[in-house]
Amino acid sequence: MYKNAPKILAVVLLIVIAVLMLVAGSDSIKTLFTKDTPHADANNNPNNDNNDQTPNDTLPNDDDDDDDDDDDIIAPTAFPKAALESEMYLFEQELFLKGGLSLNAVHLTTVGIYIVVTSTAEGGDFSLTQKSVSVIKMTSDGTLEKALHLSLESETAYLGSQITASGLAVAVQGKEKTHLYTVGYELDVSPYIELPHATAAHIFPLREGFMLLAEGRENTMYLIKNGIAAKETSVQSGKVAEVFETAAGYMIFINGLNGYSVLNLDKNLNGYTSVSIPEKTVLKVMPLVENATQKYIVAEKEGGAVYITKYASSFRTTDDRICLGIAESADIYINGETIFAVLKNQTGRIYLVDLALNTTLSNAGYFQGVTDIYDCHSYPNGYLMLAETETALSFIDLRNDGSVSVHTIAGNRGIFIRTPLERVMLFYMQGTDKVRIICTEL
Repeated sequence: MYKNAPKILAVVLLIVIAVLMLVAGSDSIKTLFTKDTPHADANNNPNNDNNDQTPNDTLPNDDDDDDDDDDDIIAPTAFPKAALESEMYLFEQELFLKGGLSLNAVHLTTVGIYIVVTSTAEGGDFSLTQKSVSVIKMTSDGTLEKALHLSLESETAYLGSQITASGLAVAVQGKEKTHLYTVGYELDVSPYIELPHATAAHIFPLREGFMLLAEGRENTMYLIKNGIAAKETSVQSGKVAEVFETAAGYMIFINGLNGYSVLNLDKNLNGYTSVSIPEKTVLKVMPLVENATQKYIVAEKEGGAVYITKYASSFRTTDDRICLGIAESADIYINGETIFAVLKNQTGRIYLVDLALNTTLSNAGYFQGVTDIYDCHSYPNGYLMLAETETALSFIDLRNDGSVSVHTIAGNRGIFIRTPLERVMLFYMQGTDKVRIICTEL
């Protein structure tokens, strides 16, 4: 055996030289052993069967051959990612993106749950080469199926999203333009609509298409049909507080320098009435039908105090008005029987008010330390809410009779959805790199 060793070594040496010559004539060793990152072609159509898609190329730059650290190689997607079994909940799941992320929105549909996040994603469940907005599809059993990345040439910022008849509409902001995508429920994406720069966007679904209200140097409403901006109109400058679709068209509440305005537009986006309410700032508006008559409950700020006012549909007359107290801001919710109000101040004072504007509950002890309400869903007998406290999140069930149950969660800012199976899914930030998801029965 030892006599043949020189011959064997000579053969091995020849093979090594041949391989090195092949590599030198084709590509670097790093490229040969790096899996291609899935992306989309110029028409935004996925060009492979992988589950991680990108409307625009986000391939890494492989020119730095002297850096072979695994952390610098774009990792393949971790999807599909099954949920974890849990002793406390129906299931648990997490989305981990190294480098930081923001939880923007969660949308429930009959074909899946869509999570919208903004991330730099240097690693984890997927990787990106720059800050992008991503849409992740999740099944009802908690499986993270696939992701679609809305990446522009510059860093991408989230403006708004909403489920529409055409799919999931997502508005994102690039360096100079707003891009409006319509994402299919299987995370295919149509060519985007390019619009002028906006600082915020509100999307309102219609029977056909949807309406986009873009805030910027001037507020502009766009009627989006069949993938194009069919109509547009400029509306009064100021900060848009609320928009409602009415039988005749749209009602818009805009805060100005010396009060707020209520604008009514018809279906063709032509204005037909405008009412100015001086010296007040609108905080929240909730429609109400009382004795077969349309009315509006409005939380207003005036002179440092928060009021609740019941207006007629014309906003020219008021039925009643009460002062809740001194606060910087407030949120109000209505469930058909009561009004739930949260004053945002140092004490986090809360109120339950009946529809005649009589206070039935004030400053309950279990709301001490609540500093903000991130999400609130009303139901016939009460309210479910995800609240921020000084140390954690609290999932609170408040009944119309004042009774309450509280579930404490170790996390920060979050969102929740209620499914048709009377389940609740909580999506909340845990640190800066992780969205944690838990599912429980009501």
